[in-house]
Amino acid sequence: MAPRHRARRVLKWVGIAVAAAAVAIAGYWALARSGAAPAPAPITVAAPTQTFVAPSPVPVTDGAANGCLGGSDPATAVLAAQQSATLDEQGAAEFAWTVARWADMYPADPDMAATVAQIATPGYQAQLLDGLTNSAGTRASGGYSDARSVLGAASQYRVVAADPSAASVTVNVAGYWQTTKGGAQSQFRGYGTLILDAVDGHWQVAAVPTDHPADPFAAITGAPWITYAGVC
Repeated sequence: MAPRHRARRVLKWVGIAVAAAAVAIAGYWALARSGAAPAPAPITVAAPTQTFVAPSPVPVTDGAANGCLGGSDPATAVLAAQQSATLDEQGAAEFAWTVARWADMYPADPDMAATVAQIATPGYQAQLLDGLTNSAGTRASGGYSDARSVLGAASQYRVVAADPSAASVTVNVAGYWQTTKGGAQSQFRGYGTLILDAVDGHWQVAAVPTDHPADPFAAITGAPWITYAGVC
């Protein structure tokens, strides 16, 4: 399927500020709550309803997406997930979470540049690579030795926008992340948004918005959080 060139509508959020500070991970992922992650369990959302301005939400109706598409190692999983993800909302959600796990791993994928050339649209490759490279450098200079999604912790997704032909899908993902610095480990609940385009039969990352609502985990009417089937 050829890329679709069109103007994108920006999601506009109305929310209530939460007490926890937002922190950027890899330049993209909003970490809104800090502290030890709980034992693996579905994430619960108890927050005020938020509204947004975007195309009508398209719910996933064919069962929960696979939260471990491509395997547990993000470095090898991301290209495998791209090849196997179906061109529908469920496949987009599966690929989005694998990309999120891959983008936030540290040490970073040594084949990052080659991977970006395959998983991102041509117009977004330079920006994505620059963000990931800067993030890796910041972590190196900050004394971090490791960063990754928390193995075994439940992750969730919601499809907040899709065009009628499913050539472009906007997906929110949420899960738990951990970092290690000086032997001390911190864990957070993380959130991100990916806009995916169907290009030549596979999903590619077309944008990763860096603006986030005050409470990114709050409910959106018509686009419920769905727990991934399987954890990774």
